[in-house]
Formats: sequence, structure tokens, C-alpha cells
Amino acid sequence: MSNSPLDTLPVEILYHIFDYLDIQTIVLSFRYVCKRFYSITNSYDRYNFNFKSISKPYFYVICQLIPFENVISLTLSDEDKTRGQIQLFLSLFSIEKFIRLQSLTLLQINKIHLNSIANYVITSSLKTLSISTQIVHARENTIPSLLSSAIAHHSLENLHLSIWTKDWNDIKWPMNRTLHYIQIINSLTFKQFCLILQNSPNLRTLVVKEVEIHDNENCVYVAPLQQLTSLIFENGLINIDTLELCLSLTPSLTYLKLTGTGSLFNSSFDGCQLEKIIRKLNSLKKFEFFLQILTHNNYRSRNVEILMNSFRTSFWLDNMDCSITCDYIINSHKLMLYTLPICNTRFVYHIDLKKISSSNFTTRINQIDMDNVQKLQLQLTKDLNYLSKIENESSTHVLFCNVTNLTIENTSEWPQSSLQVLSTILDLSHITKLSLSVNFIPEYMLNTVANINILLNKTPNLHSLLLFDYWTPDNCMKRMETICSIISSNIKYLKIRVKDIDDIKYILEHVEHLTSVTFEYAQILTINREEFIQSLTCLKRYCSLWDSQYALHRECLSIHIGQCGVQIGNACWELYCLEHGIQPDGQMPTDCTLGSGDDSFQTFFAETGAGKYVPRTVFVDLEPTVIDEVRTGTYRQLFHPETLISGKEDAANNYARGRYTVGKEIIDLVLDRIRKLADQCSGLLGFFVFHSFGGGTGSGFTSLLVERLAVDYGKKSKLEFAVYPAPRIATAVVEPYNSILVTHSTFENSDCCFCIDNEAVYDVCRRNLDLEKPTYTNVNRIMAQVISSITASLRFDGAINVDLTEFQTNLVPYPRIHFPLTTYAPIISAEKAYHEQLTTSEVTSALFEPGNQLVKCDPRHGKYMACCILYRGDVVPKDINATISTLKANRNIQFVDWCPTGFKIGINYQPPTVVPGGDLAKVQRAACMMANTTAIAEAWARLDHKFDLLYAKRAFVHHYVGEGMEEGEFSEAREDLAMLEKDYEEVGADTAPAEGEEEGEY
Repeated sequence: MSNSPLDTLPVEILYHIFDYLDIQTIVLSFRYVCKRFYSITNSYDRYNFNFKSISKPYFYVICQLIPFENVISLTLSDEDKTRGQIQLFLSLFSIEKFIRLQSLTLLQINKIHLNSIANYVITSSLKTLSISTQIVHARENTIPSLLSSAIAHHSLENLHLSIWTKDWNDIKWPMNRTLHYIQIINSLTFKQFCLILQNSPNLRTLVVKEVEIHDNENCVYVAPLQQLTSLIFENGLINIDTLELCLSLTPSLTYLKLTGTGSLFNSSFDGCQLEKIIRKLNSLKKFEFFLQILTHNNYRSRNVEILMNSFRTSFWLDNMDCSITCDYIINSHKLMLYTLPICNTRFVYHIDLKKISSSNFTTRINQIDMDNVQKLQLQLTKDLNYLSKIENESSTHVLFCNVTNLTIENTSEWPQSSLQVLSTILDLSHITKLSLSVNFIPEYMLNTVANINILLNKTPNLHSLLLFDYWTPDNCMKRMETICSIISSNIKYLKIRVKDIDDIKYILEHVEHLTSVTFEYAQILTINREEFIQSLTCLKRYCSLWDSQYALHRECLSIHIGQCGVQIGNACWELYCLEHGIQPDGQMPTDCTLGSGDDSFQTFFAETGAGKYVPRTVFVDLEPTVIDEVRTGTYRQLFHPETLISGKEDAANNYARGRYTVGKEIIDLVLDRIRKLADQCSGLLGFFVFHSFGGGTGSGFTSLLVERLAVDYGKKSKLEFAVYPAPRIATAVVEPYNSILVTHSTFENSDCCFCIDNEAVYDVCRRNLDLEKPTYTNVNRIMAQVISSITASLRFDGAINVDLTEFQTNLVPYPRIHFPLTTYAPIISAEKAYHEQLTTSEVTSALFEPGNQLVKCDPRHGKYMACCILYRGDVVPKDINATISTLKANRNIQFVDWCPTGFKIGINYQPPTVVPGGDLAKVQRAACMMANTTAIAEAWARLDHKFDLLYAKRAFVHHYVGEGMEEGEFSEAREDLAMLEKDYEEVGADTAPAEGEEEGEY
């Protein structure tokens, strides 16, 4: 070793090298090379204990070998790979022993552990503090007060926060004169933005997701503040008006960066408007941006040049020296506007010969322009075969030379020239992490495997492989020997989707060089943890666990049937995407997350290996028109093409065609798609079925499908969201027939049916939203809010969460009486909301107003059997208790005497989200009520009467009989509904004297 140049280096230089090495390399490798290095590692006093992804044995060794006073940086993590690490650390060591600590990072820390560390944080000499917190499930949450104290730390210079939205809203931002850098992975209100600037007089750099201005926010506008020199908006919505307001408070900026989603309609893509704002920043030296948006179908490619002309002025070319490019991806209708060099670390490279690019410069894009890109995503298409010739002729250097994380999608046959083109796009030898989302289609299997092997041979530094097959044929992924043959010896970490426990064991038996494996279950697997760990020991593979905790996702599959169901689906998925921050193309910005660990999207979305979020849904219609609108609409890239199923013949408003003839032709295909979605769920709760009672597909095909679901998924919940025939609005003469027949056929197979009629919702829109002519869009968005509220407890945190099965237990006293009346409040316009207080009491009272019911019936004419009220947003249990007590004293709200308690309450902290530009106002709190009341018998009686008038003359019956349906089914269905009316009458009858009635507690 004495002849090694490294051994002759001065200690100071070796110390400097250590500054760039991870702790495992220094302590477990370098330390044992020779006695001199052993001694040097003992005297080195600038250790960075980064335990974010360390194994448990290494954690013990490092903590025992290195004195804590030699550590200046510490990272502790309770993320999935190291869950329980913080608790273990605090149980073994005292953080007070880190007397020279300058930087502390706490990832996914909970309230208890943060409370344990808070005193050290407040009294230490920390300069850098990074905290991401878990969602808190306690009513009393101390995290905001703890963070407020930490922010006020006397020596703190750099602060990074990623916390729950409700916690952030409760933080009282204190004065701090030492902070120079703040990064907040949250949206701020404009009021919070101003508060941070006011109370951080020496702040130089501020990084936030976005700034929002709420209509009901009482903003105190402050005078411009001169201290801030760098302002960065990352992965949020760039609103030009809000941006202008923020920049008016920060006139001394020298650096401005915008990344995220822009808008064609609020001028964030308009160079003239941006120039007007930027000119006011006299000290600005550098302006970078990367904006993208999905355009409408009719967007003309010539508009790209018109847009770029606004960036070809002397201001952009000379004053700002900005090289700006606009790419229009025609196939996906995606518009990207960005400066060069690219300011994002993640880039999606679109291989599309129809791509239109325009710039305000004439030179060719080169390596330097792409230096910042570290994560690259691309999809292999047939265009690669044509692109290879162009790249060979024009390129002498790779375009992306610093990419280490590569994601490749391939949905068909592997293009012949793909590897040749990849070699001209990026340096494959630099890749350390590779994600493959590939279809192992049987006819292309050999070609796919061969190309993957070649690709892996060209990536010698690869150590992490993520292998996914989104639509897994049963005969492919079971062939684990093929998969194992792909995994080369340099790969140490593997993440793969498996079908069963045998797949797991096969991989562990045959790929011995792996040090870490993550398995995604394609279906629900029951594994005895202790027995499985013991089996690993028998295989001479040992499992090092931090903790036995695990997350069980609660997934729901949505099935949208017929024209009505599909249109409601459009509104629902539009809202779900907004709630979870998912873009219309299925992407969720993740570059700036600080150990977020947020998987709330799992209820409705599945994450692919390529990082795309795909809805757990199937759209079905027997004719293609409505489904085609989804295929070409704004969210066309969101849905997997195989989940959009359409036939060629319409059901023609005929229940029998949907159930017995046309519907039978596609039922097996639909069930196959549902099975594939169900296989990907780790904890499938049940199915949401959206349809109308009156349509042919909505009635006939729904009855057929629900019957088959009851056979295949008997124990899973099956909830219907059905549009009930309105009293005076009808789209078909035979609606009464279809409605009675579908209700009869789903009685035994559906667990709960939430009815909504268009006329009731139209009236609510006219009265509450001041809309003279409400559209289906208005109606469907209200329905989407109802469904979002019902499922909020599955996705977001709250004081009292209500599961699907839990509210069924409390709402459905008898199996047949499962038609709750649904109400949502407040349904109010922005103009009215500005003048309303909308307290918890007011919102709750609105739920019981007859005019706000979403089915035309008067609850005052019946009795409540049970009420489930789900609150969202800024609500306090104390206020709810007082409100419920007041309701119980209201004699207009009558309950059956055999159910004196009556109320089931849910409290969720996530406030309702509204569609920007829509008619619904953004409010701080809302409530959804599902009430099982005998009053809904009015609606059934009205429908039965219409049925009787038609059937008395046997009108239109021949159309049904002609499709193979027996006429006796009409009589049988009508008798069933008569029994339902009688059931409601009986449960509403008093069984005990009214006096002496006891008031129960909820």
C-alpha cells in the first residue's frame, strides 16, 4: 500500500475527499485499507450520518464506531425502507450527544418523535433543519406549535419543510433574523407568503410550490420588501396575476425560476405579458422557466409561431439573454415552453416525428443545454426507426450526458433501432437506476427479452432495476426463469411486480447477488411474516427489518356505464386529479418532494413503473360516441386505452338489449379488464358503479354486470351511484320500465344505492348557483363532490374516519332498504360565499333543507332511520356536538322510535377542492349527508305509478320480449317494488309511545 499515490496524500486532502463520500464507504471500506487510513477515519470530524437508505446492521456498526462529537450532519428516516428507524435511534442514543451538529434532517417523523427532539433543536447550534412530517391521526396536534418553535431557532440559516397542509395552515410564523434560505414543499396562501417575508428580514432565497389567493382571504398587503434576491416556484400552477402580485413585493430579485403548469388563458405563456411584469424587476439578472400544458384538440400548430414571436423581442434576446424553445407534441396535444439550459432535473423526451419546435435562437441545442437533466423518461415508438437515421447524420455527442436515472416505456414490439438511438441521446454507462414499464406480449417476448439484455449490457454502472408489466398476461410473468435471466450481476436492488408467493421464492432462490428486493403484489397475498422470514433463513437469505409496520392501501374500482355514467366519470376524475395533484397526462410532479411518502392517491390511482398515475376505472358503453369523447378529450392520456370499452350497437333505451343481447357480447371483456385492475390492488374495498336507471345500457348492462360481480367478488362492497328518473324530466318514454327492472335485478347484489335525480340537482343549481340554464357539467360536478366526500376518509386524514363498510353498517338497517337520500352543502357561488360565514351549524342545517335534497322528495313527510354526516375541512368536534344536539331538539327532523341515536359522524381535515373556473365556490368546510329515510318512498311510488300506466296497456313490451326477455319479468319486478314500498311503510311505523322518548348520544 506504501506505493499507492492515495497513501501519500496529505491528511487535509483526504479529509476533503471524505466530504464527498457516503458514510458507508468511509467507515466500512476506506477505514480498513491500512493503519494510516484507520487512524485518519478516527480523527476526521466532519462526518455526515445519512441513514436515509442504510441497512439496519450497518446502522448499528457505524453508530458504535464513530464518536458522535465528530458528526456535523445527521439524517434520520421513517420512510418505507427504514420505517421505525427514528424510534430505534432515540431508544439507543441520546441526540444531545451530537454536540457539534450543524445539519439535521428528519424524514416522515411523527408527532411523538418530533416532540422528543424539539428541545434539542431549539437549544442546539443547528444551521440547517429539514423536516417532513407524517399525517397526524390525533385530534390534538402539537406539530404546528413544535415547528413554530423550531422556525424561531436563534442560529438557523437554512430551513426545508414538507408538512401536511392543515399543519402548515396552523403554523404561527415567528420572527427569525438568521434565516437565509427557506424551501417549503407546500402551496402557500398569499397571506402566508407575506408573513414569511415580513418575519424573515434577512431571507435571501425562497422556494415554494405555488401561491394561492383565496376569495375569502383577508389579505393585509405589505409594502415591498428588499431582502429577497432569489424566488423559485417549483411544480405548481403558475397564475400570471398571482405571480405579478408576489413580484410586486420582491423588487430586489436577481434570480427568478418558474416550473410547473402554465395556462394559455391567464397569459403565463404570453411573452408580452411576462415582459411587462419582469421589466419591473430592475435587479433581475437571470430568469428561468419550464412550463407545460395540455391543449384542446383544435389547437393549431401555427399558434406555436405566434406564441414564440412574443419572445423574439429585444427584451428577451438582449436584455435578459434568454434562449427560449417551444415544443408542441401533436399526438399528445402537449405544449412545453422552456428556457435553455433546461432548469428541471427531470425531463420527458418525446420521440415524435410530428413534434413542432420553435425557438428565439438559431443555434442547435447541445449538451450544455441539457446539463441539469438527471432523470430522463421516454417512450419507445415506431418513430425511433426513422429517427435513428437523422440522429446518426447530425449528432456527434450525446444530448444528455448527466442522466443517471432512466425510465423507458414500451407498449408494443421493441423498436429495432431503439438501442442505437438511445446511445445517441444519452450516455448509458452513467445510468445507475433503470425503470422499465414493458408489455411482455407473447409474440414479442423473445425480442423484448433480447433487447433488455443488450440494454443492461450497455449499463455497467446500473445497480437499481425497477421492472413492471402493467397489463400482465397470466402466461408470462409466471415464467420467473425468464425474468431472472435478465437480472445481471451488477444489479443490487430490484423492484418487481409478482403474482404469488411462488414468484417471490423463485427470485430469492435464483438471484443470489441481490442485496435488496421490493415486491409489488399483483393481487392480495396472505403471508405469515414469521414463517416467511424463517423460509428466507432456510434459503440462506436473511431479512433485516427496521419495523413490522406496513401500509395497506384501500383501493376502490370505479365502473362507469352508459352515457350518464361516463359523463359523471369525466367530472369525478377531473376532481380526483385536482385533489391529488395529478396532471391530465397522469404525471405528478415529484422533483421537489422532501420524503413526502404521500400515497393517498392509491385509493383511485395506480402508479406505473414509469411514474404515471393511472385511474382504477373502467368506462363502458354499448355505442362508441361518448367513449370516443373521453379518448380525444382533455384527459385522454390519463386513462389506460384498454379500460375504455365501447361496442358498436346502442342499447336503444332498452333494458333487454343491455342485459340479454348486445350487452352479453362485451360482458366477458369488461370482466377481464376488471379482473386485471383488481389483481393490482393490495386491499380492494369494493366497486363503485355509476349509471342511470332510465337508459338501456345504464339499466340492462348494469344489472348483468352487478350480477357477475356478486359471483366473482361476493364479499366486496358494491355501491351504486344512480341517476334516478326525475318527476318531470325524461329522456325516454320507457324510463319507468328500465328503472323498475334494474332495481329489481340489483336488489340482492348491490349493498347500497345512492340515488340522485337531475331535476332536483337542476333546481339546486338554479337557486344556489344563480344559473338560469344549468348544464350536465354543473350537475355532474356536484355529483363528483358527493362521491369525493364519501371517499375522503379513505384518502385523507381526519379526526373520525368512516370506512365504506362502516357507513353501510350504520345506514342500512335491512338489506333491501339500501337507498339513502344524499345531500351536499354548501352548494354556493363565489359571489355569495364571499358574504356568508358558512359555520358548521349553518352547513349542517342546510343538509336538512328540503330544497337541497338531490332527489325530489320531502324528508319532512317521512322519518329518518339513520344519518351519516361526513364533514370536510376546518371543523371542530365540539362545534359538531353542539350542532347535533340542536338538530335533535328540532321537531321537524323526526327519527323512527326504534333507532334513537340516529347519527354517524365523519370528520376529515382535507377541505373540498373545486374545479378552477367552475361555478362552485372554494370553501373552508363542507358536509355530505347520506340519510336513510322513509321519505324516499315517495319517489318509488311516483315511479311505480308511471310503470303501471304503461304496463296496463302493455305498451312497448314487445321491444323487450323481442330481445329474449320473458314478459313475466315485468310483473315480478313490479311486485318486488310494491314490497319495497310496504317495507318503508312498516319501518316508519312507531313501535313505542312517543312520550318518554330518550335522546341517545351519537
